[in-house]
Formats: sequence, C-alpha cells, structure tokens
Amino acid sequence: MVLYHGEELKFIPACNNVQHKDFFYDDALWIQTPDQRSLPYMMFVGGFPDEWCVGLKYLPKDELNQLLSDNPKNHGLAAAINKTLRRPEALCNLGYIMAPKSLVEVQHKRNAIRYAYREQPDNEQDSGWRVFHGDESDEYINSPNNIGIYHYSTIVNIDFEIMRYLSLPVGTTIERRPYVWHDHEIRYGSFCINQGLYEMFHSIILDQGRQDLNDAAGNLSIENFESAYHIALPEQYKKWLCFSDGGELFHPVDVQLYGVAHEPIIDVHDSDRPDDSYIVIGRLASGDTIVFKNGQEQISIFNIEGNRIEKDEIYDNFYTFLKDLNNLVGD
Repeated sequence: MVLYHGEELKFIPACNNVQHKDFFYDDALWIQTPDQRSLPYMMFVGGFPDEWCVGLKYLPKDELNQLLSDNPKNHGLAAAINKTLRRPEALCNLGYIMAPKSLVEVQHKRNAIRYAYREQPDNEQDSGWRVFHGDESDEYINSPNNIGIYHYSTIVNIDFEIMRYLSLPVGTTIERRPYVWHDHEIRYGSFCINQGLYEMFHSIILDQGRQDLNDAAGNLSIENFESAYHIALPEQYKKWLCFSDGGELFHPVDVQLYGVAHEPIIDVHDSDRPDDSYIVIGRLASGDTIVFKNGQEQISIFNIEGNRIEKDEIYDNFYTFLKDLNNLVGD
C-alpha cells in the first residue's frame, strides 16, 4: 500500500497493471474505498466503485516528490517515480500550453475546453498544445494580446478531463462533440480523436501482453537524430516515436521497430535495403526489413531473399502499414 494525501492506495506497477486497458502500460495508484475518489488527480477509468486511479505520469513533480517523501521504504514505487521523471511524455515534463486568455479568465461551468490540437513546439519550453473553448472569434484568436502561455496545471484545473490526452503526440487533434459523429473521428471519452491515432493506440498498443514497447522519444531526440545523420524520417513514424521509441509488436510473431534513443536504434547504414536512398526502421520475423526512402512518407517491406519490394507491400504512410500489419498478424 502507498500513502497518498493521507490515504492508503494500492500501487500497481505497469507490468501488472491490467485492471483497465487505458493504464496497461502505466504505473498507477488505485482506490481502496469509494470515498477516495475525491483525492487530487484521481481519474475515472471504468465502472463504479473501484475503477478510479491516479496515473503517475499525470502527476506534477511536486506530487511525485511528495510521494517519495511519504513512502521512503517503497523501492518499487521509487523506481516507478524515477522512471516517470525521465519519460518525455509524462506531464511533469510537459512544456507550456497556449490558450486564449478568455478560457482562463472566464469560469465556464462545464466542458471548458472543446477543441485542442498539438503541433510542433516553438521551443523547448513549449508543449505544442493549443486549447480553446471553441466560441472565440477569428479576430479574437488572431490578436497576440488575447493569447496566453500557461503551465499545464492551470489548464487541467480548468478542465480536468483534458489531462488524459496531454501525453498524446504531435499531430493529435481532439474535439468535444457530444451530439455529432463524424466518419474521420472516433469518440474517446467525451472528446473525439482523429482516426489514425485511435487505431494506433487502441488496435495495437493496448493489445495486452503482445507488445514490448520502449518509452517515448522526445521531439528533441528525433530532431537531433535527423540532424546527425542528415535524414528526414516520415512524419507519421515520428508521431509513433513520440509514443514508443521502437520495440517489438505482436508476440509471438515478433515485428521489431527501431528507435532513435532506445535500443535497437535505427542504423542508417544497414545494408538490408534496396539501395542507399532507403533507411531501415524495422524487421519482420522472416528477416525482411521495413524501409522508407529518405524524405518520403511511403513505408515498404524489402524482400531480402528476392532483393525486391513487392507492389502490394508498399504503403502510403506508416499508419497504413501499421493497420495492414495489424490485420495480418494482430488476430
């Protein structure tokens, strides 16, 4: 048991945390009694009364440090907290969020944030997140005087539900549309999230027990890797790296993807490719490699024995490749 704000919660590490699929890869503190639901940063993840927990990656640094102080002999918890502090996608490492000042100054009764997206950050302190209430005029938004830069805790205090989405990678767009359903969007909580990310996270990553994924790579790590080797990774593969910097998928079939900061790292000189214009980013159990042409979005499978790429193994982008791979070996 772990002491959290004077209450005893059950600490379940990521490797054992199968109580709810959204937290399968997260270290979390779970409630023991219904009255603990009111504790800070508590999140509802399932059915009443016990599926409420605090995910460590959602806690600010002062809360994590307080946990360490309150539980000095819990070495498992200490290891999980230290791991969280190193995770680029953890909220304690999140940069600032841009939002219209009216969102922060006006106390909306509910659903304060109705639209948000994450773009490439402007600098190291910027998270890339832009959040809005949704009723701001273009004239208001286009005035720099009406836009503020806020710590993520300020935004979370305005609309707590946004917290669970802030670790999603660059390219994410979410929108609150409680009564409207769009073909290109999937409902995720009370938000809608773009189809590609939904499929990526839910069809593959949350397939319990069949993946062995590395922690995320930060945008800076990706940029440094590209700069060091004078290459341009596919944009959609970079979004994947922002969630998982390589690893193995679909045990026991075992499809390996390479990263930029965690082993196995992309070897830009790997010879198992059609020619020097291609880069190897992964390998199938057959030994065939997953490649892309430098600076392009297409992903292909290179048949090493036949020294060729089949036409039906060329994909428009990484999501298309991942989706097809999931259909082939994911069942």
